[in-house]
Amino acid sequence: MSGDVRLLLLLLCVCVCVLPGISHSSSPNSMGTSHADPCVMDVNPGDCFDIFIRYFYNQTSKKCEYFHYSGCKGNLNNFMIKLDCQEIKHPERK
Repeated sequence: MSGDVRLLLLLLCVCVCVLPGISHSSSPNSMGTSHADPCVMDVNPGDCFDIFIRYFYNQTSKKCEYFHYSGCKGNLNNFMIKLDCQEIKHPERK
């Protein structure tokens, strides 16, 4: 699958699943941040008690790094796959 198609599918998923504020155990809740750039948001592990390895864009290091996501809430700077984090910040990369 090309990088453009993956990015389009990821953005579609975010718009359908995350932006409406529907809380799922495996996806972050946008909490009213639907218009914000995920890459400028601080890492937010959420406030539940599960542990999932996720990736976020670290503005200081300028890299996608892993963190422990609690399973609910948080923000849009939360990616299941490191490549998805990198493509959001640099969509020209494939």
